[in-house]
Amino acid sequence: MRVVLVINKFSASSPPVVQVLRELVLIFVVSETRSIILGTVCMVFLFLVLGFSSVGSQFFRACTTDVALKSRICCPLWNGSPCGEHAGRGKCPIKLISDVSQVSEISHGKNQCHDERMDWPTGYHQFVCRCKGNYSGYDCGECKYGHYGEKCDHMKILVRKEIRILNVTEREKFLRYLTLSKLTSSKDFVILVTNNRRNPKSSQFRNVSIYDLFAWIHHYTMKPIAQNCSYTSHRTFAHQGPAFLPWHRLLLLFIERQIQLLTGDEDFALPYYDWSRDNNCSICTDELLGRNDLEGNILNNSYFSSWGMICGNSENPNTYCNSAVTRNYSGCLQRNPSTKEDSGLPTHQDVLNALKWKDYDTAPYDKTALYSFRNAIEGFLDPSDGEMYGPYLHNRVHSYMGGTMADTFISANDPMFILHHSFVDWQTRKQQEEMGTIPKKPCAAQWKGSLKAKKWCLNLHLALNLFNLVSRLYITFTSAPHLRSFPTHFPEAQKLDTMAENITYAEMNLTTSKGKGKKKTDTAQ
Repeated sequence: MRVVLVINKFSASSPPVVQVLRELVLIFVVSETRSIILGTVCMVFLFLVLGFSSVGSQFFRACTTDVALKSRICCPLWNGSPCGEHAGRGKCPIKLISDVSQVSEISHGKNQCHDERMDWPTGYHQFVCRCKGNYSGYDCGECKYGHYGEKCDHMKILVRKEIRILNVTEREKFLRYLTLSKLTSSKDFVILVTNNRRNPKSSQFRNVSIYDLFAWIHHYTMKPIAQNCSYTSHRTFAHQGPAFLPWHRLLLLFIERQIQLLTGDEDFALPYYDWSRDNNCSICTDELLGRNDLEGNILNNSYFSSWGMICGNSENPNTYCNSAVTRNYSGCLQRNPSTKEDSGLPTHQDVLNALKWKDYDTAPYDKTALYSFRNAIEGFLDPSDGEMYGPYLHNRVHSYMGGTMADTFISANDPMFILHHSFVDWQTRKQQEEMGTIPKKPCAAQWKGSLKAKKWCLNLHLALNLFNLVSRLYITFTSAPHLRSFPTHFPEAQKLDTMAENITYAEMNLTTSKGKGKKKTDTAQ
């Protein structure tokens, strides 16, 4: 059998953008037992969604065959040539060799204690397509986000609207598209399932619907990180650290693009739900996300009353998506918004308070970080003083909704997850606009002393720059004046028309004051 190989995908001879991507992927993950360890931020599908020169991540159907897994090469044909090379779309970074044994063995095949998500996708494939220009995808057959057309040479700005200002046609389209994504199997992707993560031979790949793929991705990152034959349960790849905001932005872009491809509607954009102006869940109605009974079941008049949940009942750290192993859903979607006075939705003032923190993140870069914008938005930190521990903002909304949303492992099964995180992304955009495209202060001054700390800051700086570029040029949000009233120092554009198709939202002049004081008792969950 003749296979290919040559240079490591991230060698010194890699294109500059690949080197930048490596820096992004090797963002530090902080451990309780070690001050800093190299880890991966967007393990599951970072290269896919960014669509730069290297593409990997996710389990592509074409690359889960016995041949592809044995050779460790994922360079599918596009229009007759690997990675669309004859069409100038990409290239497979390999040369012919005579013996497949020269390709390194699958790391987690020998070491059952290794987490295959680390250094993605080397746990499964050593070589993947490198797409050129504006081309993207596992076979370079798609366009980068924001680019369209046969040659990916057209750009457009997508407009994300508050769900309550959608007209009837837009609202019904959104609900129908979600339903279609729940019922349609993905033609490009499969998911990994297993009852024993420590035994690679037990791994299986299953078909999955497009929406369930989205929910599975979130579940996949939630599993504890395997290190030295034990699990690190206090941290995951997409939560409680700097990766939280960019990772979830990429996740939204992924499902948004998958729905565009499914429906052929390239103008489709996800709406968002501004919960900061609600005393209770005003979109939990039959016309929108559905009402629920006293037990949390979605009532029959809703699009979502019969939605099943993938990967439910899978808190066991040694499994991946138990329910998918048996090809069954693990119960139906549930939601039970709280009626308790002390557990209501976060307020608009809470959002404004969070936006004042100028450091994207601070040491030790986890849920205990003080004066941290990321930690305030994620909800482990009181946004008003930057010191008291939560739950607030993002975390509080998950708790308030109850049911499926309150269980982080399976929360993405509820379409409320999309609307919620789209508004979290709205808040992130506001803070980014104040910071500028290139952050002047990527991390706190007190963490810049040691060589390791300086390298950490450099990696975070690169990550934030790429984070800024991921959707800045082609995603914008509408505002809804009749739903929220900004203070006078947050002026909206004079020509604001919330029902217009090409509306842009206002620049915000944020205050820069910070709260001061001593660290208070940690009550975070």
